[in-house]
Amino acid sequence: MKINDVIYDDDAYIRGVIIKDLGEGYYNVFWFNYVIGIVSEDEENLKVIGHYNGDPKMFDDQEAREAMNRYLLEKRLADKYSFMRRDRSLAEQSKEGFIDDLYSAFGCECDDGWFPLLDELCADITRVYEDAGLPVGIKVDQVKEKFGGLRFYVTATGPQELVKEVYRLINEAEGKSEKICEHCGNPGIIRNDLAWIRCLCDECYEKKMKENLQ
Repeated sequence: MKINDVIYDDDAYIRGVIIKDLGEGYYNVFWFNYVIGIVSEDEENLKVIGHYNGDPKMFDDQEAREAMNRYLLEKRLADKYSFMRRDRSLAEQSKEGFIDDLYSAFGCECDDGWFPLLDELCADITRVYEDAGLPVGIKVDQVKEKFGGLRFYVTATGPQELVKEVYRLINEAEGKSEKICEHCGNPGIIRNDLAWIRCLCDECYEKKMKENLQ
């Protein structure tokens, strides 16, 4: 096995992509149920079925394409901003007996439409620290949707005024998210008549309403 190998698990019928070599024959795999797990090259039920070429369209079902696109969006943020890296996967933390790093375990628990907003927020936070001549001093604790809006929970360190500015930027971005469709990124509004409160544009709202009726 090697990085970017596409694998298939006969037991769970879930495909995924090898994303990290952990050494000694173990690898992190991004499964298409949005979970990052640990596999061994000695596991008999794992079969390499191809090599990922960077295009989510290579996968033959919508769920797999959406999952891979999400992984790439998160990876893009992590490549640009070191504080957005996920260091300890859910599988790794579970082996330790407890989960104490929610962001590393679950990543960005929101739909793709807010990723440009997250990119903008991360750039603003980076700029604040750079203007102060300091390394970025935040730890991302959790990123998720709640009550139709973005929640970006961090622990920030540094001079008091700098930390206040970081939290101001976060509050501003969270407010903006309530006018951006979480699914596609177009202008949206909070929808309170769905099973889950969401900020959606008219088109995505209509699709969600139809799904709820099925």
